[in-house]
Amino acid sequence: MRIFWKIVILSCFISCQEASFSTYDTKNYVQFVSSLEDSTVVSFTFYPEQNEILWPLPVEISGIPVEQKLSYRIIVDKERTTAIEGTHFDLSADMDIKPWAVRDTCWLKLKRMPEMKTKEFRIVLRIIDSRELLQGQLDYSIAIIRVNDKITQPGWWDGNIVQFYLGEYSDKKFSLFIEVTGKADLSDVSKSELRMYSLQFKYWLQEQKEKGNTIKEDDGEEMTVRIRG
Repeated sequence: MRIFWKIVILSCFISCQEASFSTYDTKNYVQFVSSLEDSTVVSFTFYPEQNEILWPLPVEISGIPVEQKLSYRIIVDKERTTAIEGTHFDLSADMDIKPWAVRDTCWLKLKRMPEMKTKEFRIVLRIIDSRELLQGQLDYSIAIIRVNDKITQPGWWDGNIVQFYLGEYSDKKFSLFIEVTGKADLSDVSKSELRMYSLQFKYWLQEQKEKGNTIKEDDGEEMTVRIRG
């Protein structure tokens, strides 16, 4: 799917880029730090206490740094964007690179909406020529952000987590884990923190069972974790 979108978007814009380069004398260009290959998926699942997320869009310039502020332009590709600007997201209007700087960050405000529980929305952004900065490499001039609020297995819930901490993954278990611990992303936590959150969830399951409310998976089996303690 990522390859498909790359081919479609690149083929649509390459002719426009060739035409624009011939009309300027400047040699300063601006592009995203990440390429189109690195399209981003953002899930509000990982931000249980937030209804809005400020997502960074780092850009960089190539050429000779200058002593004055340089303005660049990022637009929303409305034909390929399924999210609604103003409802699901807002794009920062501040797109200026400070004097002598070679990098800047434009901010995309993502907004949690009920429909994101069942549907993923796509935002396609493009850097285009401004008076001061030209569009850089085409592959680095398009950004795709997919945003949802759906429960999906995170990358950190790997074999190690299954074997020693939380046991087999299920959407229901992950949802309850977030609710109980307030944590959805354990990718950068220490082993002691991982153990703490796992035990917190384990003790909650035990408390529910003692109250006569045994938590079960969707298949009817009792929900358990592997952590000892």
